[in-house]
Amino acid sequence: MLLWHTLHGETHSGILTSQVPSHITACSWLISHRDLLERYQECKSAQQVKQVQDAILSELEEDAARRKESLMAYGEDLLVPNPNHFVLQDD
Repeated sequence: MLLWHTLHGETHSGILTSQVPSHITACSWLISHRDLLERYQECKSAQQVKQVQDAILSELEEDAARRKESLMAYGEDLLVPNPNHFVLQDD
């Protein structure tokens, strides 16, 4: 389904690809999805395509869960001090 949406003018960020010049869109899409295309290219049947799709979706869900878990280490509100700014404390 993700591949279908991408091929039909939708991107992950919600920007329609019709808003971007076609030569840039095609090149960017091929570069950013090369690994997915290589995985699908190895498929010989519809069943294999479905298996690859399920595996990709599973990997994406696991990655999202890991990101969410790492963000939760900071707390619910994500208000943390900026490590690049030092606060001078008066003695």
